[in-house]
Amino acid sequence: MSGRILIISHAYAPMVSPRAFRWSSLAQEMASRGYVVDVICAATSTKPVTETLDGVNLHRVPAGSLVGKLRSRFGNNYAAETAPSARTAGQSKGPVAKRALKALYSIFVRPFVWPDFASSWIRPAIKQAKTLISQHNYDMVMTVSLPFSSHVVGLYLKAEHPDLPWLADVGDPFCFMDKTPVNNLFLYRKRNHAWDGDVAEFADIISVTTAPTRDIYARLFPKFAHKYVVIPPLVSLPKREKAPASPFTQLHDKPLRLVFVGSLYKKIRNPAFLLKLFNALARKPGNEGLELHIVGTLHDTAELFTPYTLYKDKQLFLHGLRPRDEAAAMLEHADVLVNIGNDTAYQLPSKVVEYAASGKPILNLIKTRNDSAMAFFKDYPAVLNVLETGNFENITTQVNDFLTHLPKKVPAAQTKALLEPYQLDAVTNAYLVHVPVVQPETKPKKQA
Repeated sequence: MSGRILIISHAYAPMVSPRAFRWSSLAQEMASRGYVVDVICAATSTKPVTETLDGVNLHRVPAGSLVGKLRSRFGNNYAAETAPSARTAGQSKGPVAKRALKALYSIFVRPFVWPDFASSWIRPAIKQAKTLISQHNYDMVMTVSLPFSSHVVGLYLKAEHPDLPWLADVGDPFCFMDKTPVNNLFLYRKRNHAWDGDVAEFADIISVTTAPTRDIYARLFPKFAHKYVVIPPLVSLPKREKAPASPFTQLHDKPLRLVFVGSLYKKIRNPAFLLKLFNALARKPGNEGLELHIVGTLHDTAELFTPYTLYKDKQLFLHGLRPRDEAAAMLEHADVLVNIGNDTAYQLPSKVVEYAASGKPILNLIKTRNDSAMAFFKDYPAVLNVLETGNFENITTQVNDFLTHLPKKVPAAQTKALLEPYQLDAVTNAYLVHVPVVQPETKPKKQA
C-alpha cells in the first residue's frame, strides 16, 4: 500500500524557481501513485491558503511578521511568485519609496538575518506542521532547501517526533556556499556549519544532487557520511499537447537565436565572457541576424550589460524572469542554447538537464575542465565546450564556425537514453525508496 508524506518546501507552484518546479512535479507524481501528500509552502497573494491541486494538499503559510514580509520581498533572490518584467529584473528602477525601503532593509536588516530571507516563515511553518502531524500519521517528512529555513523546521519537528522519518533534500549547500552566501558569513559562518551538522546528525537521509556535493559533506561530517545519497536533477519541462507558438518578435529575415535561461551572478555565473563573445560574433559579416536572449534574473550583473546598449532590443534581449511555460517555449524556439558554467564545480544546474532534453545544439562556456556541465555533456553529440581562458580570437573563430555549421538536433531516442536517470519516474523512485510505509493494522490512526 502507499503511505502519507509531509513535504516542507518554501517554494512551490506558482513560484518561479528550480525548487518550485522540481517539488511541484515530484509531489504530483507521488500523489498520482496513491500517496497522500501534504505540502507546507510559502503563501502567495494569488492562491488560497489551503487547496488540493493535482492531488496534492497544499497549506500555504505566510511570513510571521512585518519584518518577515520585508525579508521575503527584498531578501528573496531565488524565487518569485510572478515573473517581473525584463526592465525590472536585476535592476534598481522603480518607485522612490520602494527603493528607499529596500536600501534601508539592506543596511539595517539583511546583515543580521539568519539563516536566510525565509527565517520568519519558520515558526508559522512549524505550527502548521504540528497541526498536521497531530491529525495524521505520516510515514515521512521531507524538507527542501533552498532556503535552509525549511530544514530548521525539520530539526524542530524531529526534536518533538524523533521516531518520524525525516529526509532533508539539499538543492543547494548551506555551510559552504561562500560565493553566494545566504547570510552574513562574518557573523554566522560557525552557526551555519553547526546547524548543517545538526541536519547531518538528526535527519535520517540527506539527498544532494551531485556526487561532488556528497563528497564535500562527507568530509565535513564524516560520522554521518553514510546518510548522504545522490538524487540527480529532474527533467521538469511542462507537458504539452502541441508545440507552442514562438514567443520571439521577428526582427530579422534569418534570425539565429542564442538563448540562455537561468540566474546570473558575478561570482558563480558571470555573463561577461558571453557578452564579449557575442559582441565579437555580432560584428562579423553575415551575423546581422544573430540574437542573444537572456531569460532570467540578472542580480548583481546588470551593470555588465551597459557597454552593450547598442544591441539592446535589436540583437540583445533581456527578458527577465519568465513564467515556466513561456521560458520553456523560448527553449523550444531557440537555435542554440547557451550554458554558463558555475564557478562552483560541485553543482549541476537543473537547466542543463532540460537543455539536453531539447536535443538542440548547446554552447557550453566553462571556466575549468572540472566543470560539472562538461562532464554531464560528455555523451551529448551536439555540444561545443569552450574554455573561457583560451585564446579569444581562436575561440571566436571556433564558435562562429559552430554557429555557421550547426549540428543536427539529437534524436529523441538518444536524449531519452541519456536522460533516463533524470526523468520524473526515476527521480521519484529515488525518493520513495526511502519511505518506510507501515501497514495500518500496526499503526493506529490518530483522531482528527
